[in-house]
Amino acid sequence: MKEFIGRSEALGKGLARLDIEAIYRAEMGQVVSSYTEKIYLRGNKVYIHIQSAPLRAELLSSRERLISILNKALGEPIVAEIIFR
Repeated sequence: MKEFIGRSEALGKGLARLDIEAIYRAEMGQVVSSYTEKIYLRGNKVYIHIQSAPLRAELLSSRERLISILNKALGEPIVAEIIFR
């Protein structure tokens, strides 16, 4: 199954869209997740809606680290940019 998904780029990205929220919530923990309204992948950008401005500012400073964590968990470099809103 994984071999088939690997050959189908569209299917792989579709599954990544489903996994991205679960991975984010697992990696960031319960406190950060509680302030996160919505997470979605569009193209190679992840959009994360954060309710708290101070938390959003702190996450902006660790954006590259978060990209690395998400790509490592997905097993391939799908995420190129994170946009906090």
